[in-house]
Amino acid sequence: MTLTRRGSFHLTLFLVLLLVAGFAATSFVSFLISRQSIRDGIVQQELPLTSDNVYSEIQKDLVRPVFVSSMMASDTFLRHWVLQGEVDSTRIAQYLADVKTRFGAVTTFFVSDRTHRYYYPEGVLKTVSRAEPRDTWFWRVRDMKEPYETNVDPDLARHDAMTIFINYRVFDFDGRFLGAAGIGLTVEAVRSLVHDYQVQYNRRVYFVDTAGRITLSADPARPTDTDLKTAKWLPWSSFPAPAPGGSATVDYRESGSHFLVSIRYIPELKWYLVVEKDEGHALEGIRSVLWWSLALCLGATLVVVLVFWMTAGGYQRRLETQAWTDPLTNLANRQALDVGLEQILREARRSQESLSLGIVDADHFKTVNDRFGHSAGDESLRNLAVLLGSGIREGDLIGRWGGEEFLILLRRCGLDDARKRFTALVETVDHGLWKDPRGAVTVSVGVAPALASDSVQTWLARADRALYRAKEAGRHRVEVEGGEP
Repeated sequence: MTLTRRGSFHLTLFLVLLLVAGFAATSFVSFLISRQSIRDGIVQQELPLTSDNVYSEIQKDLVRPVFVSSMMASDTFLRHWVLQGEVDSTRIAQYLADVKTRFGAVTTFFVSDRTHRYYYPEGVLKTVSRAEPRDTWFWRVRDMKEPYETNVDPDLARHDAMTIFINYRVFDFDGRFLGAAGIGLTVEAVRSLVHDYQVQYNRRVYFVDTAGRITLSADPARPTDTDLKTAKWLPWSSFPAPAPGGSATVDYRESGSHFLVSIRYIPELKWYLVVEKDEGHALEGIRSVLWWSLALCLGATLVVVLVFWMTAGGYQRRLETQAWTDPLTNLANRQALDVGLEQILREARRSQESLSLGIVDADHFKTVNDRFGHSAGDESLRNLAVLLGSGIREGDLIGRWGGEEFLILLRRCGLDDARKRFTALVETVDHGLWKDPRGAVTVSVGVAPALASDSVQTWLARADRALYRAKEAGRHRVEVEGGEP
């Protein structure tokens, strides 16, 4: 009877698995076919159309300054005024003011190659010099082959506000270089335009220069000045450069998501327009159908899953507890601390949360083991773990780092507050609120706040250095290492 029941169970299980596998395979094949169809539509129609629409908007909003700068460079008044010796700077100032007002620019300028004077709507701003790093752009424009360039620099006339400049080369009637003229747009104004594009088309939109660096972006996930040649999420160097007037479509994966990308070169700006779409958003509909289809298999497998959970699941949970918990103190073990530190540090960087890390070491603990034995030492460590854990807030992290060392991470806690809390902990132990039967136990603490540049390893190293100083200074104290401000 037992064998019959066992054989029946095996046969039933086999049939259930066979039906589930067949149904699931059919659902997944349908999903894959639908996904490929949607992907082809995005690549062949949606992304190119979005890129064309954004490019049309750019021509209206961003490329116009290029044509205005071109008009200034070929303006007869400007060239005659320079050739006549740049007499009466109020005339050029009025001219620049008129252009600024007429076309709604935030600034207009002309830099003379003969006198090196920098003219703007209010007169002469300064005299440019090769020795001044902020003036290197002028000599770069003077020597370049192209008629103009687009670059982002601080504007001295506007209290160093970041500005997009169109630097256009100006020549006399015989082709001799006279200087550079152009207009400027605020970076924030252009970034606002890019943000509007993203909202309107539900895509990521940003600009990349020919060197592969993001020049303009309104998306925190694609920060300005990011070098895409070294970015892990977008292997720019392996992407094909689109032909002038054309576009290239590529794809990549980031954090489990699949992105389809359209890249288009804008010759007027000498930048690439990049439009990204998360394929997952387009697949939400067919994913829903897939999940509903797979839900039909759930009834047939529910009993099997429950049986498995009741037997193997409990065993698995015990294994997980053993893998992440220190068996002596019942605190997190080193493996769990390594994972927790990485995650908390990552989250704190996004939320600008202050963190402080303390390494707590029981002073002269070896003498406890030597005099009273390892069992007594283990009991002392358990008592110390209870004391340390009682002062931990929800969200903080505590664990046994190794031997008689404990690690405590305090969230929403700057260096001054951390020093106070760990000093109180040292005093608590010292005043005998916890005393070992074999004598009072003191602790030393090394504290380090998380810096913006820190990795987990550098953060731990600074806390460890502070602990070393505490031991060298006689133990039974708190030392901190704040690092660079």
